[in-house]
Amino acid sequence: MTTNMLLPQQLQITNGASKFDLMLALFDHKSERRVVDFTLLGFEGQVFQAGIAAVEAEDGSGESWLIKGTLIDHRVPEKKHHMFKGYFRTDKRTGWLELQRKIV
Repeated sequence: MTTNMLLPQQLQITNGASKFDLMLALFDHKSERRVVDFTLLGFEGQVFQAGIAAVEAEDGSGESWLIKGTLIDHRVPEKKHHMFKGYFRTDKRTGWLELQRKIV
């Protein structure tokens, strides 16, 4: 586990949400926004939550998605938020995120 509190600009998703959970995070906003969980390479044992703002089909497979949202960094008390764009494959639950900027 890394002790560096800064997140790198690009992050690899090693385990992520199901297609159903991704859909709920995008469309279901009853009392508060749903989030999905991502495990990131280099941060094993820690789960990062992400709010999903947009999903676009990457190809015609129904499994590859271009995603945008906000990554919540719970490693610090103030729970920093980072805007991201990325790629996620729901059948393998892997992909990558590129951090855009911190929005606190």
